[in-house]
Amino acid sequence: MRIQRTSACAHAAFALFALVSTAAAQSTWIVDGANGPGTDFGDLPTAVATAATGDTLVVRPGTYTGFDTDKGLTILGEPQGFLGVRLLTPTGATHTVSVHNLPTGAAFRMAACEIDRPLTGGIFGFAAGIAIENCAGSVLLDDVTTDDFPGDGGGGIYLSGAAQVQVNGCEIYGHPALSDDGGSRCTVVDSLLRGGNGTLGLGQALLYPSSPGVASQTFDGPSSIRLVRTAVTGGNGVTSFLFGVPQFHPGSPAARIGGDLVVAGDASAQLVAGINNVPLAGIDQTNFLQAGIVTLDPSVTVLGSSGGPAVAPAITLTTQHVPWVVASGDGPGGTVDYTLATTANNPVVTLLSLPALPAPTPFGVFELDPLAIAPLFSGSQPAPGVLTQSLAVPNDPALSGRAFAIQAGVFINATNSLELTNSSQFLLYD
Repeated sequence: MRIQRTSACAHAAFALFALVSTAAAQSTWIVDGANGPGTDFGDLPTAVATAATGDTLVVRPGTYTGFDTDKGLTILGEPQGFLGVRLLTPTGATHTVSVHNLPTGAAFRMAACEIDRPLTGGIFGFAAGIAIENCAGSVLLDDVTTDDFPGDGGGGIYLSGAAQVQVNGCEIYGHPALSDDGGSRCTVVDSLLRGGNGTLGLGQALLYPSSPGVASQTFDGPSSIRLVRTAVTGGNGVTSFLFGVPQFHPGSPAARIGGDLVVAGDASAQLVAGINNVPLAGIDQTNFLQAGIVTLDPSVTVLGSSGGPAVAPAITLTTQHVPWVVASGDGPGGTVDYTLATTANNPVVTLLSLPALPAPTPFGVFELDPLAIAPLFSGSQPAPGVLTQSLAVPNDPALSGRAFAIQAGVFINATNSLELTNSSQFLLYD
């Protein structure tokens, strides 16, 4: 059910937008490989090295070199029609984009870019399209894709020691698509994670084995991954030939979990194992026999392969209702839209704010700035349990590329308890 915002809520949201637009602006740089009007840099490594924390890089259509950084930057791709922004792996680099050692308070944000994955294998840090390591600050990826070329064996997104990562509206492919070595907290919203298929090389020999869509370990600390209205698929198995003798190499589950995994969403949020020749679970323990803890909303479908179970017995599984929120934003002059899902008649309140680092509470993890909150809705969740709302964004260019977040508090009538949803971060950007 779509609910129109009240006048008071509209005024609060506009006041927050106005506050952000009048904040001290940092520099904005134009990156253009074609050296069009207004160009500041011809490639990203030089631009990233020159820019200061808080700066924005607007990247025009073209092919660019990847980079590594420890700065809180905003990188906005500017696709035009069929022409997009593509980043290639730098010569000799392990990752195409490496974000590392972000200090507390720094935020790295990237939107509307396609990232090439390295050729080499990406199992837990060997190589990845995007690596986020040892970051006390936050990272937001909005409308980012990694390439699905089968000859690239690299991972999609690799995490280790990342305090807050949000993946919003992205399509990630890789070996695995998303992996965490531990010490990270990651929320994936409204996205697609596809593990790489088994791939053959010269002479029909195995080049890369299949990979899961999500993989987590706890080698570098606790791992916490939350999937919200996100589809995950494991890679398919493949048959190779050695001296003419066929050999089947197995597919992968949708997720191999050694840490904590929470899965929320509707019928579109499926986790599906890859094609296999023997029973394979949809969610399984890791290859190192670390068996994680999974909380699964009953609305989400998990499918094994070849008669395998949805969830392997080694996994500690809890099935329960998980309230969730998904938000997205257009550029200035557009709208912010969000969907909140929970049981009808539960009392709810939704809040718009600036993103903040995770703060544990007795009701869940709070990820909004308490000094910059605008209420959007307060009341009973309408039937059949889905609330959608839109609010206008002022046509102020100063808001372009700014990050916001929506989070809700839900009182669960069935258990007489208060619970926080996930936080859904987004950039105001066309």
